[in-house]
Amino acid sequence: MRLAACLALPPLLIGALAPKRPLPEANPPHAEISSQARSSDLVEAFGFQIGEERRYTLGPDRALQPGETVLWTMRLESLVGEPSDFRATFILESDSLRFARNSNILDPDERAGDRIHTRLVVNQHGFPLQVHLDRSREGSEVRYDHEEVRLTYEGDKYVVKNDLAMGIREFNIRVADSDHADPSVPRGVYLSPSVNPGLLTIIYRTLYEPGREKVEYLELRPTQLARRESSYRSAFDRSQSSPGRRRNLDLEEYRIGDFLTIDVGSRRLDAIELKDPRVDGHSYVDPDGRVLKIDTRVRGLDAWIRMLHPWEY
Repeated sequence: MRLAACLALPPLLIGALAPKRPLPEANPPHAEISSQARSSDLVEAFGFQIGEERRYTLGPDRALQPGETVLWTMRLESLVGEPSDFRATFILESDSLRFARNSNILDPDERAGDRIHTRLVVNQHGFPLQVHLDRSREGSEVRYDHEEVRLTYEGDKYVVKNDLAMGIREFNIRVADSDHADPSVPRGVYLSPSVNPGLLTIIYRTLYEPGREKVEYLELRPTQLARRESSYRSAFDRSQSSPGRRRNLDLEEYRIGDFLTIDVGSRRLDAIELKDPRVDGHSYVDPDGRVLKIDTRVRGLDAWIRMLHPWEY
């Protein structure tokens, strides 16, 4: 599994624009809480308040299939521990719905759906300690209707359980020693924003350190484990490793772009541009790191993922 990215902060850009657009602080708010605080005092992590939920949708309509809707949600469920050593549990959900096809003919009376429910536990560095991904599919084009992946970080590796990975019930993915991650802390590994666009908030909030020109990290992609592994014909014993599994860790590079104002639905908001290597475009966050919009491509067409405002729920 090979995941990595770097965040480059041009010093001149920061120095020139900081007075006009307030930048995030060097230390996120949760790091500023007194070390004497009790666990019960923890109410915020990575820009989320306990119980806070953010929702994102895909558009515009021309990039969607007939009858298609896509919605992502991200909610901070709980915080446990001390301010300098806590565990945050997030609930991530993705729901997509479209008209089903029967004999390649659209059937408006039948819907094909894809739902992903993920429980994510991270430490104070945003490092994913536990990932439980449950995916359900229904509709005329479904080849399998249920996929479940569990990753648990133990020592220097992830113990992975996935019934669909060529019949392998359990295998390990090691976090190799590198400049990108420190498994002994652990830090430098993040769940991919491809699971939920809101996860870019954790990456941005954790990596943002004014004055540093480059920060690298590893990006974990659990949704690709089954599909990647199923492309291999030979079976692997539990004690063996597969070079193909490293494909689930990708080297990324986020670079700070301009400070600007963008349209987010019916409002115009201040944003910081992140040049995103995963798409032919950019991602945009507000000065606190909240994901506002992501440029992307869907089925060869220009599209976007944007935050929904509360009155759109």
